[in-house]
Amino acid sequence: MIKYSIIKTEKKHLLSLYHHLSVQSLLDIKAVNGEVSHNVLMSLFESSSVSKTVMYNNKVAYSVFVMPTDVNECSVFVVSTTLGYSDTETLKETFSSIIRDLPDFKLYSIVYKGNHKYAKLLKDNGFRFIKNLVHGEEKRNFLLLGRLTDGKQTK
Repeated sequence: MIKYSIIKTEKKHLLSLYHHLSVQSLLDIKAVNGEVSHNVLMSLFESSSVSKTVMYNNKVAYSVFVMPTDVNECSVFVVSTTLGYSDTETLKETFSSIIRDLPDFKLYSIVYKGNHKYAKLLKDNGFRFIKNLVHGEEKRNFLLLGRLTDGKQTK
């Protein structure tokens, strides 16, 4: 059984996150930023109004970054280690808890089209498809998913 905790992200978590990135998070970061570096994670962290890290057995599993994009509107981004997606039930439970504890804002997430696990995780938490878009430094295909403050679809 995995013992987990949800804590406020600290800079020291970012280094562990960077060193143990899951392949999918690596692809997501590269598609959006054109590179994968510790500085990209620092930028996410510094731009966030809220950032939570989930620890599995005292190891970083994943971090959630919530960045304001407009008044009462935020973008949610998840960066995972290889450990983060390993226990689907714990991932689902911890992510749901983080989303529930966020302020009542419209939430959006841009998801790399091939990231089916993250898209499903968002959909399980009230996010719905809004549109396809080309995004990021590498001009890749992404999905825009959104959730209103009541958890219903944005359109």
